[in-house]
Amino acid sequence: MATRKRITIVVGAGFSAALTSGPKPIIGCAPIPMLRDLGDELLEFASTLTSEQRAEIPFSDAVLETTIAALAENHSRPKSARYDFEQFISLVSIRRSLLATRLAESLPRIPPGSTEAVSRCLLSLVAVLFATRLAITHSLQANRMFWYAVRDAPRARSLRESIQELCLRHEVTFISFNYDGLIEAFIDYVTPDPRKPIFLYIPEVSHGVPIVAPEHVYFRRENRDLGRFDRFTRVLKPHGSIHFFRARPSVEGLLGSAQICAIHPRLDLDFDPTKMQRDIPSAGWWQFADRVPLIVPPVLNKETVIATDYFSEVLRLCINALADADAVVSIGFSLPPSDLHVCAAFEIASWRDKRLGLCYLDPPGGATADNWERVAHGALTTVMSDSGLPVSHEAEIGAFWRAVANLAES
Repeated sequence: MATRKRITIVVGAGFSAALTSGPKPIIGCAPIPMLRDLGDELLEFASTLTSEQRAEIPFSDAVLETTIAALAENHSRPKSARYDFEQFISLVSIRRSLLATRLAESLPRIPPGSTEAVSRCLLSLVAVLFATRLAITHSLQANRMFWYAVRDAPRARSLRESIQELCLRHEVTFISFNYDGLIEAFIDYVTPDPRKPIFLYIPEVSHGVPIVAPEHVYFRRENRDLGRFDRFTRVLKPHGSIHFFRARPSVEGLLGSAQICAIHPRLDLDFDPTKMQRDIPSAGWWQFADRVPLIVPPVLNKETVIATDYFSEVLRLCINALADADAVVSIGFSLPPSDLHVCAAFEIASWRDKRLGLCYLDPPGGATADNWERVAHGALTTVMSDSGLPVSHEAEIGAFWRAVANLAES
C-alpha cells in the first residue's frame, strides 16, 4: 500500500449541482441552485410556499412579505443589472448599516430588506429550499438524522465507495463551502464487517470545532467513547450548514454557554427498518433552538463575520489543512475574487510545488483556473476536468476518485 498522503479537497456548489442536476440526478428531486441563480429561485420558492414549508420559516408574515418584496425588487431589474445572491445579501447588510447612522434621518423611505430579521429570513428560506429539494421528507426539521433522497442507487453507491476508499487509504480533509451536508452523507461509515462498522464521519468530532448531538445539548451527557473514532474524516464548513443550529441568544445568555449542535446527514440507501431507525425522538433541546441554521451569509465584507468564534476558527483550520496537504483538489469551487477573505486565507498557505487538481464547469465568462492561479502561486496545477464532476456512470465515478489518489501519490 502506498504511504498515506494528506489530501485536502475543496468542495463548492459545482459538487452539489452535479449530483442534483441533469435528466437523471443522483440525489434529490430538483437541482441545488448555484449562487448566481439563488436569488431568483428563492423568490419563486418564497412566493409559492406550501403551508408545511411556511411552518418552517420562523418569522412573522410581515417579515416574510418584506423579504419577498426585497427579492422581487432585485428581480425587477434588467437581468444584466440584477445582483447575484452574494451581492444582494451584502446590499441588505449595507442598507441596514446605513440606517443605523444619521443618514436614515434624510431618507425619504426605508428600502425593502433593511432589517436583521429580513437577513435572517433569507437564510431560513435558503435552508428550507435546500431541504425541500434534498430530503426524503422535503422538510428541514429532524431530531437527530437528516435523510437525503437517493434517486440513482448504483451511482450513489459507487460515489460513496469511491470517496470512502480514498478516506481509508489517505488522510483526507474536506473544506466544504456548501450549505448542504452531501459530502458528509457520502463519507458516513463503512461496513466491511456489519458487526463492526468503521465510522469515518461523526458530527461531534469531524468538523474541527466543538459540536454536540441535539439530545446531548442540555439534557443528557454524551456517554460514548468518541476517542475510539480515530479514523474520522474532517469536514470543515467555513460557511456553516443547514444542519448546524445554536440555541436562541436569550437561552445562551441564561445558561452561560453557546453550543453548536448538528443533525447527522445520511443517504437513504440500504435502509433496513428492522435494524435501523429514521430518527431519535424526544430531543427536547429543540424547544430552545434558534430555528435559523448556522449559515455564514456570503456577504462581500466579512469583517463582522470574521470576528465571530466559528468563522475565524474554521478559517484557521482551513489554512492549516491547505498548508499541510501533499495535494489539494478543488471540485466545483471557483474561488471567486469577490470572496476576499477566503482568497486572502487561501493565499496564506504555501503552494510552492504543491500538487493542485481542478475539477470545474465554468459558465460563459467563468475563470476558475485563472482564479486559482492567482491565489495558488507556484502550485503544480492539473486540470482534472473542465466539464464538471464526472458522475455519468459508475466506471467514470470510480476513475475520477482514483485520479484524486494518484495525484497525491505521484
